[in-house]
Amino acid sequence: MIRLLQAEWKRLWKRKLLWAIVGVLPVAAFAAATYYEGANRGVSPAEPQYAVVGNFPVLAMAEMLLTLFNLIVIALVATLWTEEIRSGQLRMVLLRVQTFSRVWWAKVGVLLGTVALLMLLFFGFSYLAGYWILPHADAYPLFYRAEPVDLWEGFGYNLQYYGISFLTLVAFAGFLLLAGSMCRTVTGTLGVGMAFLLFSFFYPELAGYFRPLFSDEQFFQLYFSSLPMIQWEGIVNLLADQPRRAGWLTGVLAGYTCLFGIPAYLWFSRQDQWN
Repeated sequence: MIRLLQAEWKRLWKRKLLWAIVGVLPVAAFAAATYYEGANRGVSPAEPQYAVVGNFPVLAMAEMLLTLFNLIVIALVATLWTEEIRSGQLRMVLLRVQTFSRVWWAKVGVLLGTVALLMLLFFGFSYLAGYWILPHADAYPLFYRAEPVDLWEGFGYNLQYYGISFLTLVAFAGFLLLAGSMCRTVTGTLGVGMAFLLFSFFYPELAGYFRPLFSDEQFFQLYFSSLPMIQWEGIVNLLADQPRRAGWLTGVLAGYTCLFGIPAYLWFSRQDQWN
């Protein structure tokens, strides 16, 4: 299994696409820092939106999670699943390994390991960009926290934020693994992934026009059944002094992972698609 993981890892990291993604990360971090430097002029330092070195990794990830990292996961699944299935590369791997389960878990491990590594790199580049461009503060406020935090407390908060962000990408990957296994072309997988994101942005906004028809609880559950909405607002709710509806938010993440991930595994294991 270890050799299979190593082989999958090497095959992925030989691709120019992945190195292009790595090259984009510092550019995205410094671009976000430059944006927040300008945005700070209209924000009070007493507000959590005011960017300083300590909270910038979270502010930057909040922006890039919705856009850059969701797109990275779509691209990785299209490369690791759809392209290799349709090009016949996986058939050659299966001839040597002869176990669908081992190939599946090796590819999932490489996918999630790569996403985690890219997030860690972005975490480091965010601190570097913040230190270079943004104000330094010994203490600063956070969303839904009564008291300001110092740099070490903020560092722990940032790690938790990135950890939950990773779980939202795992849930999104669950859907994409099913789409990536079923689609016949890379373009199809990219299109389905983008359509899923657009729909997930659209229906909570549409529901807002019919807000009086829902109770507070119903609207909250509908709004936060959308993965992008959890990425945008749900994570800070989970990290509040008093976490808000943590059971629903974690249940939605687990639901996406299992409801799509299990059918994706079963589809991947179908013998007839390899004949």
